[in-house]
Amino acid sequence: MDEDEIFEDCESSDTISPLKQFKEWIRSYGKFPENIPDVLLERFLKVCDNDLNQTKDLMLLNYKLRSSAPNLFTKRDITSKEMQAAREVLRFCPMPKLTKDKKLVTIGGFNNLDPNAFNYADCIKMALMVFDTRFCSYDDPEKNEIATGEIVIMDMKGLTFRHFWKVLRNLMTAKFYMQYLQEAAPIRISQVNIVNPSPVIDKLFSLIKPFMKKETLDVLRFHNQGIETLLERVGLENLPVKYGGAFNVDLDEVHQNYMKRIENFGNYLIDDDNWRLSELNAFTVMNNDIIKCKAAVCWKAGDKLKIEEIEVSPPKSGEVRVKVVATGLCFSDIASISGKVRGKFPTIYGHEGAGIIESVGENVTNLQRGDHALIVFSPQCRQCRICKAGVGNVCMQFMMIGITGLMKDGTSRITCRGQKIFNFMGTSTFTEFTVVSVNNCVKINPHAPLEKICLLSCGFPTGYGGAINSAKVREGSTCAVFGLGAIGLATVMGCRTMKASRIIAIDINSEKFEIAKKLGATDCVNPKELDMPIADYLKQNFQGGVDFSFECVGLIETIKQAYDSIIIGHGVCVLIGITPSDMSIDIMPVQLQIGKSIVGSFYGGFRTQDDVPRLVDEYMDGHFDLESFITHEMKLENINEAIDLLKDGKCVRTVINL
Repeated sequence: MDEDEIFEDCESSDTISPLKQFKEWIRSYGKFPENIPDVLLERFLKVCDNDLNQTKDLMLLNYKLRSSAPNLFTKRDITSKEMQAAREVLRFCPMPKLTKDKKLVTIGGFNNLDPNAFNYADCIKMALMVFDTRFCSYDDPEKNEIATGEIVIMDMKGLTFRHFWKVLRNLMTAKFYMQYLQEAAPIRISQVNIVNPSPVIDKLFSLIKPFMKKETLDVLRFHNQGIETLLERVGLENLPVKYGGAFNVDLDEVHQNYMKRIENFGNYLIDDDNWRLSELNAFTVMNNDIIKCKAAVCWKAGDKLKIEEIEVSPPKSGEVRVKVVATGLCFSDIASISGKVRGKFPTIYGHEGAGIIESVGENVTNLQRGDHALIVFSPQCRQCRICKAGVGNVCMQFMMIGITGLMKDGTSRITCRGQKIFNFMGTSTFTEFTVVSVNNCVKINPHAPLEKICLLSCGFPTGYGGAINSAKVREGSTCAVFGLGAIGLATVMGCRTMKASRIIAIDINSEKFEIAKKLGATDCVNPKELDMPIADYLKQNFQGGVDFSFECVGLIETIKQAYDSIIIGHGVCVLIGITPSDMSIDIMPVQLQIGKSIVGSFYGGFRTQDDVPRLVDEYMDGHFDLESFITHEMKLENINEAIDLLKDGKCVRTVINL
């Protein structure tokens, strides 16, 4: 039974209250926390006018956005040093009574005007803690009433250009905050009033305005000429005396009382499990522990993928069964699906997955049920000659499982319509559940958003590591990147990280140049627009050639151009794009003898078990951007559409959410 069927069943009786129906759907859906306060559910219903389908969508969006911003919704300890500092900087004052028309007036502003004390991200995190504390209680506790709308008053007195620059450096946080409040929070914004606007307010508003929906802009007012217009909008009896109203309330006391409410609510607030979905929901489990679920199956080369019900057996020794939450779509998948790269059929493709461990087989000691993990095509067994040598990253297990399409014992864990299904590179992630070797599964930070960090299973490390590990780009060097798919763009970012002085992004699709420049490219060149070969152009304009070139396409012709474009003496050409195994290139030995070299790069030189957890943590700490790579998100049912987008060059990465 899918979620829509569950919801329809919940709506079958007119005598059941909307709250009871909503709670029954939440229970049946199986992913939400078990102890959600009733008042929070009532808020979702109220803002949706008790429309159960709208309420379901809003609730799911709310929890999805929470999981996508763990830096704002996890580790929410009001007693921490960071949150103590934030509560001293900002003032949050939800008024202790509702207006006559049942709206809540909330006043925000600065307690501490020192820009050095202003950490924008921490202040947003504190604001979200205030919201969650409020959402889990009634706005009028005596009458058990929830506000029908929000009247927001923002006092911008004391805002300086130094505050503005701190917001500018956290623009993605500002964008997320606006999206969350306008699209996912169980509130209705009735008014937004800006008072005491400082000279910098125009610049700040120009930053935020693109993230504001028309409905919000329509209720926004700037009060530049005193309090008369504010009194007219909010009402004398609802406005504190400080702002010219008749409501005698101590705002400092209101702020401190709310901070105490957060402290009292702290145990519930700080438990991350109370605020996120569990992906290990109730799938159909047969008596022998086989799981029935959906997957995109490729029955033969060149066919469209077909959504089928499959049976996934439990893991055997040294294996784990994973609930796949999100997976990227890579050109390697397309090359194999089309038959350009030989494979075995029927197969479930996909190798860029992230999920949660559902069960473990015997002799598995490093993973357990509930662990968050990346499913990686490049294993690290730590036992083979290559792994023990510590100087390469192509584990010998890859050559065995990755090529045969079977598990180590020579069998498959997945069947469909009674047929054995082969795996793809030891992974297979275009499915709700998969079974992989522990060596193809890496435990990661549980707070990392799986729908983002799934890209760390292949595309991003392959390009990024090609620059920082395989090439070891030198500071001040010149780099040419051939091909601006996800891997090429990640290579651009890697070159920027290594402080290359010039990064030339090369592609026959000029539409990709904008994002390439955003990620670090200093120059962009379309070979079709030149009157000479691209290699000649680079040698002519870069004093004999570039220091490093990166081939990220996997074509013999671009490999030749990339190699020809490097300078003699010390030029390095790095091969990143995967070519069919029967292709070869011709290189004159004398070119190697005069200092030109060519090196291969596999998964960016990263060792999965050793390096991937660190990469995840670096992403969480903001060392690099993954969001720019994700241009589309789709459901499994739309996977053929996603394949067409990638084939046509209309996307960078599509993430399939399962």
